[in-house]
Amino acid sequence: MFKKPLSKRMRGFVPLIIITIVIFILIQFFLFIENSLRPTFLAIAEARAKIIAFDAINEAINERVAQNIMYEDLIIVDKDSQGSITMAQTNTMEVNRVQAETVKRVQNTLRDIEGEKINIPLGQVLGSQILATYGPKIPVTLVPIGTVHVDVSHSFKEAGINQTRHKIYLDVFADVQIIIPFVSTSREVKTAVPVADTIYMGDVPDTVVNLPLPTRDGAQGSENIQSNNQSNTNTQNDFFGNQESQNNSFIEGNESNQENIRSIPYFNR
Repeated sequence: MFKKPLSKRMRGFVPLIIITIVIFILIQFFLFIENSLRPTFLAIAEARAKIIAFDAINEAINERVAQNIMYEDLIIVDKDSQGSITMAQTNTMEVNRVQAETVKRVQNTLRDIEGEKINIPLGQVLGSQILATYGPKIPVTLVPIGTVHVDVSHSFKEAGINQTRHKIYLDVFADVQIIIPFVSTSREVKTAVPVADTIYMGDVPDTVVNLPLPTRDGAQGSENIQSNNQSNTNTQNDFFGNQESQNNSFIEGNESNQENIRSIPYFNR
């Protein structure tokens, strides 16, 4: 038997079917990438974009702004005749100047990274550790948008007995647009950079008593007494026991001596 040869119309129709199938497969492949891999790809792109933005902001503050900032310029400390601190107030004019200079420096630095591209391998997007560095490179473009906002914040932490550490931060907020194939998104980059700090020293008391709060059953915790006097000596008397077995101490003397006897304090461990 002989096969019937295809007509010219059929021979022209077969390539069209093949092309249609290939186009359909490609469309399904791109839809799969967009729907399945887009969240992972966006997370990787955002992480890398934030690292670049953080580095740029920190460089602008640490190398160009923080070097010219002194704590005494930002905070005015008032003392009494004995040298004790009575009040500390913010130098508003100097703080405003630092904020304006920081905004200018950060904007110029972010402008330098405008259009910078990040190439992410497709294997990394797929989550494969073996193919993390292989596959076609997907470009990611960074574009700073909007304006930079700078705030000044303070933190106070205990640094010792009657000592307080005061830190001054510059909180920088900047918007960065992340452009990748088929999608574009913007994210806010926030960072806090310490620019000045100091420790306020107060008077150290001779005795510090630490009394813990009572527990649920009403029992009282241990009492720790630390004494710091001129002779640097500490005295502690411990008595242990219960009602059935307890050592009784007696002090014998005449009636006049017994009237002058004072009770000896005790401390429970």
